[in-house]
Amino acid sequence: PLRGEGDVGGFGATWEPVVIELRDKRVLMFMRTNVGRIFQSYSKDGGLHWTPAEPAGLASGDVPCCLGRLPRSGHLMVIWNQSSAAEIRAGYSRGRLSTAVSTDEGKSWGHFRTVAISDGLGNIARVETPPVQHVRANRELGVLPDGYSRHHYPKLAFSQGKVLLLYYTGQVQPGGRFERWKPMVKAVEESWLLV
Repeated sequence: PLRGEGDVGGFGATWEPVVIELRDKRVLMFMRTNVGRIFQSYSKDGGLHWTPAEPAGLASGDVPCCLGRLPRSGHLMVIWNQSSAAEIRAGYSRGRLSTAVSTDEGKSWGHFRTVAISDGLGNIARVETPPVQHVRANRELGVLPDGYSRHHYPKLAFSQGKVLLLYYTGQVQPGGRFERWKPMVKAVEESWLLV
């Protein structure tokens, strides 16, 4: 249940969960929502029972994310579409693909990096977390820049000492149609994620 929202209340949905086991054997779940944030839940019994979903400290569009554990440091990392409420309203919920690292098993997140970004967005490392409330794109987005693009459905893989950031990308073509989604792979050193 959501508080407020103009005194009408309402509910926010969660879906497309991703999970990772923590060092203390709990399981952390991140979930996609339509309320401007990733939500999280914990299980102490291997996934049979979960704590109530709560907002994580990560601003997000209505998009999925992926969790992983860095092989050298053992730190947690997340890759997702980081966006503010204003950016979501302007049609950019999938315009900035970001990573963040947690050195304390998901209690807090830092080391924010931008993996891919659409024209029309500011290249900022960390988007401030908005209040928890429903956020949707405006019906009329106006004129989008020529380089407007989407980067989404990220995955993580680890190979030969590299972190592989996998995602799909596409740009608007003349006439307003999106080009066919292209799979992308960006191989980075773990140290790049920890700057």
